[in-house]
Amino acid sequence: RVEAEALWPSNRVRHVFGPKERFTITSNPQVTLSVNAGSYASVDGATVTAPDRGGAFNVEASIGQFVCSLNFNCIVPTVLRGGSPREWFPHEWNTIVGAPLAIGESGVAMHIDTWLEPQNVSFCHLRLFEGFAPTSNRTGWCLDLDVFPEELFQHGAEAGAGSGALNASFGISGSNNLTEGGDYIASLLGYRHSYYAGSYQLAIPLKWFAEGGGTTNNLPNNLQSVWIYSNGTMRIQKNGVTWERDVDGTCRTITE
Repeated sequence: RVEAEALWPSNRVRHVFGPKERFTITSNPQVTLSVNAGSYASVDGATVTAPDRGGAFNVEASIGQFVCSLNFNCIVPTVLRGGSPREWFPHEWNTIVGAPLAIGESGVAMHIDTWLEPQNVSFCHLRLFEGFAPTSNRTGWCLDLDVFPEELFQHGAEAGAGSGALNASFGISGSNNLTEGGDYIASLLGYRHSYYAGSYQLAIPLKWFAEGGGTTNNLPNNLQSVWIYSNGTMRIQKNGVTWERDVDGTCRTITE
């Protein structure tokens, strides 16, 4: 019997696993398990740890003179998705930027859940981080470099949901492959101006790696887009979710 250690997904009796996912192989009588020298998988008694990278792998089960090879597959995450946007709670404003936006100030901020796909395995032993990204496709109001220098728009290695440093990355929870804490997204907080339309984008590098070491791997860039309108309303989009805030403080999800 093969059974995944992770309680999610509900299909725990399977032969497909995420990187570093652990599972047990039990039998009656109990067989001895082993992997070939140089294998990225490992065995400890009846527990097998999948490789830190994608691909097929084998585990040998033996009892006496009888030996058979058990075939498994490790699959890697392909994309980070998002959903359930909401406005920051008061304590989040206080922790992240010091105070909520005031009426009349142009800015937008949302908090979304994020998760890794596909969801037929567990990625609970993975960590993610976002890297540095300069701005691109700047138009209109966002080109006013005298007021808004490049440093104000760009995505720093310490900003966003994670970091370019492995020791400052964020992990995956044990259920639904959700990232720990989700993603806090904001732009141009606290500015008063004679607004006119503009926009910009950030193609944020997104990487994953397995806990305990191993290769570092790329995911599709985390594209963040921002628009401002002539009335000061701002809109932000990331992970397939769009959120908007008016200068009177009204916030909404954009579903178009």
